[in-house]
Amino acid sequence: MELFSEKEKCYGCGACYNACPKGAISLKADEQGFLYPVIDNEKCIECGMCRKVCQIGRELILQEETESICYGVKNSDNVRNASSSGGVYTAISDEILSHKGLCAGVVFDPKMKVVHTLTDHAVKRNDFRGSKYVQSDMKRIYQSIEKELKNGREILFTGTPCQVSGLKTYLYSKKIDIQKLYLNDLVCHGVPSPSIWKAYVEFLEKKYNSKVIKYIFRDKEKGWHGYHVKVTFSDNKEIKDNKEVESFVTLFKRDIMLRPSCYQCPYASLKRTGDLTIADFWGIENIDSEFSDEKGVSLVITNTKKGKNLFGKICNSNDIKIRQYNINQLKQQNLYRPTRRGNFYLNFWKSYIKFGYEKIAQKYGGCGKYQFFYHIRDSISYRLNNWKERKL
Repeated sequence: MELFSEKEKCYGCGACYNACPKGAISLKADEQGFLYPVIDNEKCIECGMCRKVCQIGRELILQEETESICYGVKNSDNVRNASSSGGVYTAISDEILSHKGLCAGVVFDPKMKVVHTLTDHAVKRNDFRGSKYVQSDMKRIYQSIEKELKNGREILFTGTPCQVSGLKTYLYSKKIDIQKLYLNDLVCHGVPSPSIWKAYVEFLEKKYNSKVIKYIFRDKEKGWHGYHVKVTFSDNKEIKDNKEVESFVTLFKRDIMLRPSCYQCPYASLKRTGDLTIADFWGIENIDSEFSDEKGVSLVITNTKKGKNLFGKICNSNDIKIRQYNINQLKQQNLYRPTRRGNFYLNFWKSYIKFGYEKIAQKYGGCGKYQFFYHIRDSISYRLNNWKERKL
């Protein structure tokens, strides 16, 4: 039994792992730290359920046509200060929680691992807020959602488009009624390696001799735009905006540590997998400078009637400010194409696998000595790459 022929095809969504009736599938990390399904042939009964729930080759039929309009959203200042952009996720999830529903989203667990979990408490839901630029571990979340849907609970699931598709194929194949399920996909740049994230956290803990207990990728003290990392340690130290702390997002911006499937992602499109799509509204200052501010603006795209109805329920709140735009005005690259693989991808992975995090932080992450020489290397590579593209 084989699920995929090339690693670039597998999204690591975990649908097969959740669906196997005999527990014959485990998710194991490769040398880059990404999870892939592995089948125990002694346990496998060849029922075909894993193939039935797999999204590979079915991506186009899982996508929805978007409307010709989109929305800019700003929640209250208090909510926006606790969010990565405009705080629309809080408003949408509040609507679900008000009906005693459940929200599925991503949190840092006590070991700072990024995982999907399920809650019906607003305080725990608040941990879902804020960007987490790491591929999350789905664990058995699909099974939990299946159980709660059977119990008649309303659920809002938020994740990357491939995670949303994985949940859809899982529930479709099991013939589960999804009338009370709301799917919320993100405009995704690509998911970095959990292994590198773990090594980065260990790097910080060793340097500052304390455990990381809180992490913010997009602290807004200096405004909404860009990455402003803030790390809180168990001894109450707060470190932000230095080269060591910023090294992970510097690597992220280089596009060299994403999952292989991200570089050819079919979901980087205006055709979406969720009932709703949310994102940071990058470029709003060029579309509507009056609405733009440094506290953040959310982008919302409604893709289905169900999503439109849910979004409509938050529009009458006094805390919510909404403006409508033509979808053709959007400039987010991942609504039109996948992220391109960074120039140093192969050398980066060789260095990480051989030497570990500290070495790649020095060579590609902007911290440590020899940065002058690495800057020259980057400039030469950038010019050469531009020359090649012009030739093409």
